[in-house]
Amino acid sequence: MAEHVLLKSQRNLLFTAIENNGFDPTTFKWEKVNSNNQHRLTVPRLIHVPSDGYFQFDLHNGVEWCEFSPGQARVVDQCYPGSWDGQFTQFFRGFITSGKSTSVLICGRQ
Repeated sequence: MAEHVLLKSQRNLLFTAIENNGFDPTTFKWEKVNSNNQHRLTVPRLIHVPSDGYFQFDLHNGVEWCEFSPGQARVVDQCYPGSWDGQFTQFFRGFITSGKSTSVLICGRQ
């Protein structure tokens, strides 16, 4: 089975965003899950353990795709940013906000 892996520099950028938004990085864990879009592919999912919120770094036809929960208008949202930069700037940074005091991830695009 093939595996989609984020670069160390990409993972570092994610955890910097997590810290900058008031979350404790130790409350997050990585999981490998089956892609929702491509057969025989595992992809990384970053889970906020206290809330069970997650952001999945998936691919669709070899291009970046993401799934996250909670979503902006639904329990789970899926988006096609088309690149790592779009995945990070348009969706992940909107997913992580300064909601540490409630221990719940609040989704909202920036």
